Amino acid sequence: AVRPAKGAQADRGPVPGREGSDPCLAGARVLVVDDSRINLDVSRRILEQAGASTTLCENGVEIGRAHV
Repeated sequence: AVRPAKGAQADRGPVPGREGSDPCLAGARVLVVDDSRINLDVSRRILEQAGASTTLCENGVEIGRAHV
Protein backbone atom coordinates (compact mmCIF):
# COMPACT_ATOMS: atom_id res chain seq x y z
CA ALA A 1 0.00 0.00 0.00
CA VAL A 2 1.20 3.49 -0.77
CA ARG A 3 0.88 5.97 2.09
CA PRO A 4 1.85 9.62 2.11
CA ALA A 5 4.96 10.46 4.12
CA LYS A 6 4.60 12.18 7.47
CA GLY A 7 3.50 15.74 6.95
CA ALA A 8 2.54 15.12 3.30
CA GLN A 9 -0.70 16.56 2.08
CA ALA A 10 -2.88 13.66 1.01
CA ASP A 11 -5.55 15.91 -0.49
CA ARG A 12 -3.38 17.41 -3.25
CA GLY A 13 -4.91 17.26 -6.71
CA PRO A 14 -3.30 15.95 -9.90
CA VAL A 15 -0.03 17.51 -10.98
CA PRO A 16 -0.65 20.07 -13.75
CA GLY A 17 0.37 18.68 -17.13
CA ARG A 18 0.34 15.10 -15.87
CA GLU A 19 -3.05 13.73 -16.81
CA GLY A 20 -2.39 10.35 -15.19
CA SER A 21 -1.13 11.75 -11.90
CA ASP A 22 -2.49 10.28 -8.69
CA PRO A 23 -3.04 12.69 -5.78
CA CYS A 24 -1.62 10.09 -3.40
CA LEU A 25 1.64 9.84 -5.38
CA ALA A 26 1.97 13.42 -6.60
CA GLY A 27 5.29 14.72 -5.31
CA ALA A 28 6.22 11.42 -3.62
CA ARG A 29 9.79 10.12 -3.76
CA VAL A 30 9.89 6.37 -4.42
CA LEU A 31 12.85 4.00 -4.18
CA VAL A 32 12.50 1.04 -6.55
CA VAL A 33 14.88 -1.91 -6.14
CA ASP A 34 14.79 -4.79 -8.61
CA ASP A 35 17.45 -6.85 -10.37
CA SER A 36 15.55 -6.66 -13.67
CA ARG A 37 16.16 -3.56 -15.82
CA ILE A 38 12.82 -4.16 -17.54
CA ASN A 39 10.96 -4.11 -14.21
CA LEU A 40 12.83 -0.98 -13.16
CA ASP A 41 11.90 0.78 -16.40
CA VAL A 42 8.23 -0.23 -16.19
CA SER A 43 8.04 0.80 -12.53
CA ARG A 44 9.68 4.15 -13.26
CA ARG A 45 7.28 4.91 -16.11
CA ILE A 46 4.18 4.04 -14.08
CA LEU A 47 5.30 5.95 -10.98
CA GLU A 48 6.45 9.05 -12.85
CA GLN A 49 3.22 9.12 -14.86
CA ALA A 50 1.39 9.07 -11.51
CA GLY A 51 3.38 12.13 -10.39
CA ALA A 52 6.11 10.51 -8.25
CA SER A 53 9.85 10.94 -8.64
CA THR A 54 11.87 7.74 -8.63
CA THR A 55 15.28 6.49 -7.61
CA LEU A 56 16.16 3.18 -9.25
CA CYS A 57 18.58 0.59 -7.85
CA GLU A 58 19.45 -2.89 -9.10
CA ASN A 59 20.73 -4.21 -5.78
CA GLY A 60 21.43 -3.41 -2.13
CA VAL A 61 24.86 -1.95 -2.87
CA GLU A 62 23.31 0.68 -5.11
CA ILE A 63 20.84 1.65 -2.36
CA GLY A 64 23.75 2.85 -0.23
CA ARG A 65 25.06 4.90 -3.13
CA ALA A 66 21.65 6.42 -3.87
CA HIS A 67 21.76 8.61 -0.71
CA VAL A 68 18.04 8.21 -0.25
